[in-house]
Amino acid sequence: MKCDICGWREAKVVVYLIGGGELKNKLFLCPACSQEVSISRVVAPGSYKSPPSTRFFPLKKEGRKRCSFCQWEWEDFLKGGAVGCSHCYSSYSKEMQSWLSKNQLGMHHRGKIPINWQRQKKIQNAIFRLGRDLENAIEQENYEKAGHLKKVMEKLRSQLK
Repeated sequence: MKCDICGWREAKVVVYLIGGGELKNKLFLCPACSQEVSISRVVAPGSYKSPPSTRFFPLKKEGRKRCSFCQWEWEDFLKGGAVGCSHCYSSYSKEMQSWLSKNQLGMHHRGKIPINWQRQKKIQNAIFRLGRDLENAIEQENYEKAGHLKKVMEKLRSQLK
């Protein structure tokens, strides 16, 4: 039996297409095609009803770049907003960088922080830094500075409540 995708190598892998709890059809693949192509992308929805020649996407279209693993095209990402597999990120790294720089503020997600949380986080960081300074002042026996730092820390802690 020949491979349903390439059509010339001997098929050694069989994918059973099951619909409604019963076997509907089979997809025969050679070892090379079974490793190069993602089955989820090869088998179209409802493909068990159609003949083998119409049930999978073509491996290559002239002039269009495809992911080597799942055969996902860049246009598929632009239409749906998602990639086909994890390999797409390396296949389309240049395209994604240019798309992200045009459509977002940058390459890294910064997210949004609620104002109250951001304020509390700044106060907590200040208390932490003052605590380190307090320990250093005590080690250096600078008790006046340590007393001042302790008062500032108490004032900041009262703002957190």
